[in-house]
Amino acid sequence: MSSVEKGAYLLIVEVERGVERWSLKPGLYAYVGSAWGPGGIIARVRRHLTKNFARPRWHIDHLTKSGRPLMAFIYPNLTEDELYQKVSKVLKPAVKGFGSTDTKHYTHLFLVDNLENLMKLWRSVEALKRG
Repeated sequence: MSSVEKGAYLLIVEVERGVERWSLKPGLYAYVGSAWGPGGIIARVRRHLTKNFARPRWHIDHLTKSGRPLMAFIYPNLTEDELYQKVSKVLKPAVKGFGSTDTKHYTHLFLVDNLENLMKLWRSVEALKRG
């Protein structure tokens, strides 16, 4: 995979203390994102995982700054909408409008209420990716 590939990703973030700004409780969250800019998907995910930014630019930057980004699943052949459709069928929405202000989606942040659902989601998206 080259560093300029574009596509969608699913970022898993652990929130150890609540986040007042969005009334988030401690827990595990999944964020649906995409990277179609010049840096590509690897650069975007690296930014989130390493917290390598001076000032937050997106909603997810605020969450990764206060939470702990754990892992990312990268899907260079999927659109954000395709990934969102799969995620929204398995996980519960966390906050209306989070990361989705440029789409018609309800949110791009979901609560991972148990790891079984995360694995179910992963298998579902992998099937779509092979598809």
